[in-house]
Amino acid sequence: MNLKKRKQEHFYHLKLQRHHSILLQRHYNKYGEKDLKFHIIEFCEKEKLIEREQYYLDTLKTDFNICKIAGSSLGTIRTEEQRQNFSGPNNPMYGKKRVSPMDGKKHSDETRKQMSESHLLHPRTDWKPRKKTEKEKKELSIKYTGENNPFYKKTHTEKTKQILRELHTGTKHSEETKQKQSKSHLEFYKTEKGKQLKEDNRKYMINKRKKK
Repeated sequence: MNLKKRKQEHFYHLKLQRHHSILLQRHYNKYGEKDLKFHIIEFCEKEKLIEREQYYLDTLKTDFNICKIAGSSLGTIRTEEQRQNFSGPNNPMYGKKRVSPMDGKKHSDETRKQMSESHLLHPRTDWKPRKKTEKEKKELSIKYTGENNPFYKKTHTEKTKQILRELHTGTKHSEETKQKQSKSHLEFYKTEKGKQLKEDNRKYMINKRKKK
C-alpha cells in the first residue's frame, strides 16, 4: 500500500537486528544496506494485493520471504532451536528497552518549519477527544469519589512540596484568569455539592472556635 513506509519498516528492524526474516537479516549483516534494492514489479487494485502477492510467491524465487502464504504467517515453520533462541532470556530483546531512532536527537529548525506547514495544510482531526455524555460524566464522578480516587488521603512528600513552592513563587494570575476562577467558584457553591461543602466548613470553624 505504501512502498516508502514499508521500506522504512524493513530497514528499521534490520538496523535493530530483529527483522522477522532471519535470511534477510543475515544478508543485511553480511552485505549491508546498499546491496538491497526495492522495485515495484506490478501496480494493482487494493482488493487484488493478496492475490498478486501470492502469484509472485508461487512463481518467483523468494528467498527472503519466510511466509509462503500471502497476507498471513501461515506456512512459517520454525525449528525447535529457533523457538528456544527467541524464547524468554534467550531473546536478544529480552529485558531491553526499545530505543527510538530519534532518541537524543532534535529536528532542525528547517524540518520543524516544514512539519508545521504540513500540519497546517493537513490538520488531523482523529486526535480530538469525544465529548462525554452527562451519563458518562456522572459515572466517572461516582467512580473517582472518596476512597475510589487513586489520590484519596495521599499527600505530597516534602521534596515535592518544595519543588511546587519554587515553581509557583512569584507567579501571578492575570485579571482574566482571576475573574474566571471567581465565576467558577460562585457557580460551584450554588450546586448541592458546593452548598454541602460550605456548610461543612462553617461547622468546622464553629467547632474550632469552641475548642479555643
